[in-house]
Amino acid sequence: MIEAAEQRQNLAPGEATRNPGLTTKKCPNPGGATEFLRTAPMRYLRSLIFLLFFSLCTGIFAAPSFGQRVTKRVGNISFYPYSPRSTTSLNDIPPDIVAKVTTHLKARLGDEFYSKLQFSYCVIVDLDALKRSNPDSNYQWKVFSYNLQYRFSIPELGIKLYEAEIWLDKNGDVIREIDLPAIRQNPEKAKIISIKEAIAVGKKQNKFRHDRIRLGFRKEDDSIVWNLVADNKDGSTSEMEISAHNGTVLNFVRHRGIP
Repeated sequence: MIEAAEQRQNLAPGEATRNPGLTTKKCPNPGGATEFLRTAPMRYLRSLIFLLFFSLCTGIFAAPSFGQRVTKRVGNISFYPYSPRSTTSLNDIPPDIVAKVTTHLKARLGDEFYSKLQFSYCVIVDLDALKRSNPDSNYQWKVFSYNLQYRFSIPELGIKLYEAEIWLDKNGDVIREIDLPAIRQNPEKAKIISIKEAIAVGKKQNKFRHDRIRLGFRKEDDSIVWNLVADNKDGSTSEMEISAHNGTVLNFVRHRGIP
């Protein structure tokens, strides 16, 4: 160890430590290396600025609001400890129930809009088995026998997926109406404005700034709505509900906490 240290001390200035297994070379142009290190950051910065400018012009980094697609999903209901049946096929549902709900939906939505719907899921509750499983249950709403769920999508308007559900009793009569408007009675509600148009409406309303966009159904107005949600500095949130049919502001509310 001492001998190795003495050998390192006797090396000529600028000479690397010798290692039998390693070949080293001196830089043929030290000044050129220094110039490269001095100018490289500026070259990379110019390239980065050009890339960002090109990306903005071509829409690669487009504003997320205008490229955004929103999803509205159906919530889950627990009947614990009872476990209901479920299916993704209409063939597993009694034909008379399917025929009855189909007639009802066409009468409400019209044939054209109904044709856009796709059946996706059904929860089937045996009310007698539910009662046996939980005899002390006291639900605050009438329990359905059939919960049929449908979906549609209009990507060009910013609707990635819209799920809707309708509740039926054991005879196929409606307990809870589907969360879609009565289009046959109100044909103007067949029109749906885009997410871009909804954002423009928000900007006209005191330049409303939003942080999130949601899609929902407002029962009071029997309308699909775009919800623009803004987070306020005091921890509250502001929500603007805009008719997805004509762009009218239907409601503006301030929540304490995230709605």
